[in-house]
Amino acid sequence: MASSKLKAFEQIGRNTTQKHLLLGKTPITVNWSVGCPNKIGFDDRQVHDGTCLRCKDSPCIKYSTEEIALKKLSRFPINTTCDLCPTDAIKWPYESESPIIDEKLCIGCGLCASRCPAFAIYFNSDEVAIINDKANDAFVLNKTGIDEEATNRTIKLLHNVRWTNPMIKETDKVFASIYEKIQRLMGNEPNLLVRNILIKLGLQAGIRRAGDVNIRMDIVFEEQNQKVKGVGEVEFGMDVLSTSRNTLDNIAVFISRYEMGSVLPAVFLLTLPNQRSEYWQVIKDIRVILKTSIRTVTLGALLLFLWNKVKLPISIIGDLYSDADNFSTRGVIESAIGRKVSISGGLLGIIEPEK
Repeated sequence: MASSKLKAFEQIGRNTTQKHLLLGKTPITVNWSVGCPNKIGFDDRQVHDGTCLRCKDSPCIKYSTEEIALKKLSRFPINTTCDLCPTDAIKWPYESESPIIDEKLCIGCGLCASRCPAFAIYFNSDEVAIINDKANDAFVLNKTGIDEEATNRTIKLLHNVRWTNPMIKETDKVFASIYEKIQRLMGNEPNLLVRNILIKLGLQAGIRRAGDVNIRMDIVFEEQNQKVKGVGEVEFGMDVLSTSRNTLDNIAVFISRYEMGSVLPAVFLLTLPNQRSEYWQVIKDIRVILKTSIRTVTLGALLLFLWNKVKLPISIIGDLYSDADNFSTRGVIESAIGRKVSISGGLLGIIEPEK
């Protein structure tokens, strides 16, 4: 009886066959597509669709424990969830050969696509992610079932593929659609989304555990080999004015509790408050009187970095300062992505606030 009970709790093994690139096939570029699988260009001038390799570690679904760990701020009590998707839209049922995406839950942020080594995730015209799992003349099924060596070799070859265009091309329509879905599907739980984007952009970031009343700050972040550490508030709702006060409290607690001498404070918002908001004058007063510059970073700015494969050093966050004298961060963002941003001025308060 005891033996049968233990067996009931054993993890069910996933019976799936991975894929790999044929020997001699070297991927060079990827062209992100809308409405059809992404196109990977090879050194023999052939083009093949990106397809799911059925990775054992499922990077499109979760981070590893090492990826979410904080190095310098190891004493900070982080939320240890490894989930990648903030709405739990992507799953891998045991009966499925590959992961699947629930189109009703997908917000179109692009996190899962950015983590797929074989560019198997593309988007339709409604900014919904789709996984292509079809084998082709370049990506073939492993004959011996799960052949990790062949699949790992393929992942290494794909690692240095050059993007020929953004993962998602920003437009007013695209951002309007994604923001509507975020507000409808995510509620007031944006911390995980911000953390996961920051990690993908190259920073080490951690969010506080839900219900932990001993920790006031929403998020902390750091960059390897840099002395400056970041502390932030995340607010996707209407309580924007309190973020500046909370951030000052966070700085004091952060310095005293974790003995940090150089702190970069930031507020992560869904949308910038309009130009008439008191927020901007408060931010300016804090800079003038307290000599502390609180950066204001929108989700839209983070998505632009993500969609354009920009690594985000802590110095760029440091440049994203705006106040009552200068509202716009468009120049900083365009400098980082290397081109003009194709969205209207003041749109959703992404780069500059509405009047």
